[in-house]
Amino acid sequence: MAKNIIVNDLERLARGEFRKLSAGLTPSGKLHIGTLVTLMNGLLYMKDHDEATLDVTIHDLYANFQMGLSFLPAKYREDPDGCHAQRREHTKEELETFFEGMAEYLGIDASRINIGYMSDILAQPNTRKKISEVLGDNRKRYALKQIIKSDGKGNHKVPLHPVCGSCRHASTEYARYKPKTDELEATCNTKGCEQEGRSFKVRISDTSLEIVPYYLINLIRDVIPHQRKDRADLHLSGGDKLERRGTKYGREVPTIAERGLYIMEVFSKALPTLYIGPTVTYRGTKLSKRQHSRFTFAKLAERYENWQEQLLAFTLEAAKQPEYDIRQSNLKDMLKDAA
Repeated sequence: MAKNIIVNDLERLARGEFRKLSAGLTPSGKLHIGTLVTLMNGLLYMKDHDEATLDVTIHDLYANFQMGLSFLPAKYREDPDGCHAQRREHTKEELETFFEGMAEYLGIDASRINIGYMSDILAQPNTRKKISEVLGDNRKRYALKQIIKSDGKGNHKVPLHPVCGSCRHASTEYARYKPKTDELEATCNTKGCEQEGRSFKVRISDTSLEIVPYYLINLIRDVIPHQRKDRADLHLSGGDKLERRGTKYGREVPTIAERGLYIMEVFSKALPTLYIGPTVTYRGTKLSKRQHSRFTFAKLAERYENWQEQLLAFTLEAAKQPEYDIRQSNLKDMLKDAA
């Protein structure tokens, strides 16, 4: 395990010296308790370190490789609950409610917490410029591809996906990169789109045109200065980042966390420390955004008037072991709906 990875150790985290913390999540519309524990780890650090700030990024432009030839990025997905125009807006409001309540309870100035969208970061000229520099370097472009998918083919295929201007979908296939013109070329595969079957190009420097990154590339936000002109020095994530899946890099399959560090290192040598919290489970299965939706922030706040106290106790207990089953916790009332 890399030296700059801390695994579920709040005491070691507290001894660190971090000024800018970073976390990210996919907009599912509903925050689940596993995500809250990840964010709580950052808040507990901030409680005793007045200079620390936290940036939370909602990954509204994100390649999830769902079935089919194309997908609609989360930025354009409707809110299934109908209370917001878009799912990402629902997620952002829940985050704001969570942070306001938790910051007041812990005595943290809520202005130290910033919630934003990945689409805004990808629209920053500095971000696009750095992406262009990396893709324009044969060695770095090849390294990036090897970290993500080592098939030895198509060196000009890169893990980015231009968004079709007509249907707002992106292809599930990697785009072709043209170094001479700094363009990504892809084909729209959306049935019924007026551009279906046609190729289109997006110049990376044109920030008015959107590109979707492979999910691990979202981590480049930590090492490319954008709006605030600084880098993150601590990245917060959940226990699933210790899973070994994907592709071989070098002689073995690295963890997701290690692959993330490798990708960030292609873009910058100033790497953050990764803090990996526990894997929160229910009956031996990891909680996720799609499973066990009973265990959400909305349910927590509805069930417990003192939800801040209950979540703090849950987080501190979870920090004692790498996997923490919600059935062992203080949140027993939430299990009534899960029987």
